[in-house]
Amino acid sequence: MDTPEENRAPLFSVRQLSVALPAGMDRRYAVENLSFDLWPGEILCIIGESGSGKSVTAHAAMGLLPKALRVASGEIRLRGADLLQQTPEQLRSLQGKTLAIIFQDPLSALNPLMTIGEQINEAMLAHKIGDARSRREKVLALLQEVGLPEPDKIQHQYPFRLSGGQRQRVMIAMALALDPDVLIADEPTTALDVTIQAQILKLLKDLKAKYDLTTIYITHDLGVVANVADRIAVMYAGDIVEIGKCDEVFYNPRHPYTWALLSSLPQLGIKGENLYSIKGAPPNLFTHIEGDAFAPRNPRALKIDFVKRPPYFDISPTHKARTWLLDPRAPKVDPPEIIAKLHQGLSGNV
Repeated sequence: MDTPEENRAPLFSVRQLSVALPAGMDRRYAVENLSFDLWPGEILCIIGESGSGKSVTAHAAMGLLPKALRVASGEIRLRGADLLQQTPEQLRSLQGKTLAIIFQDPLSALNPLMTIGEQINEAMLAHKIGDARSRREKVLALLQEVGLPEPDKIQHQYPFRLSGGQRQRVMIAMALALDPDVLIADEPTTALDVTIQAQILKLLKDLKAKYDLTTIYITHDLGVVANVADRIAVMYAGDIVEIGKCDEVFYNPRHPYTWALLSSLPQLGIKGENLYSIKGAPPNLFTHIEGDAFAPRNPRALKIDFVKRPPYFDISPTHKARTWLLDPRAPKVDPPEIIAKLHQGLSGNV
């Protein structure tokens, strides 16, 4: 989505990206005709339930899709160069150095047979950065930068000896080791408790401010992104259904799926009452989708939602949503009453 107030070109762009599922399935794509831009120095948060295509998009950009999936069409451009047109050798030279990722589960991502220091050093060595002494110094500096105590001892530890929060800090240090242009954080706080989540989010926010990091932050939790996002893209069934600045999405949400996500925020819960939950489940990857993918779960769905996929409607120059409710011919449908509590429930957080 273009932002007219920015005079600079986007640093990272996804254009009409489709990621194909294995042949023979009713549904052809895990991600279909997806487009968005990422501007220098910003944090774009991509949110949505599990199965919405968030991680598939990230792994497509990194060239790390599983063998069962493949990019069928589209472009993924970093500084104007299409990553999908790179040879395997060229892509390996870019991975980590221009585009880095923090994975969901650091225990699985880290090598259990190598020390922390060896793993961070290995990334720099593969890209021929510095000599042994300078790399060793940078390992210690990175471990200290991400807030790990006694980095000289931590570098000699194996991953299983660290806590979940410490391992995630190590993953962040590894991602920063090569000074990437774009950092993708793929649900980096999913397996952590609330206190550690807050610490990791603060760390990412502080690093962004210090190094002017350009970041794609992927999560299923809207409450998590309130303090870190510049813009929010709401993703459902392999497509972005709403995108806008953080305040626009939180305080003027227009897609029924965004309403549902916001309604289920714990901050809006009332003591003694059940927290709102979205009825049904996301579409099965094996099932063909007709019309608006969210229609079967949307109590405010229109008849056309079950027949024809809606286009994007502009709400402001920086905010748009893919819903027939924004069509001038549509009946007026108000958001749920609980959305009105956002200004109170999230006061001071956005």
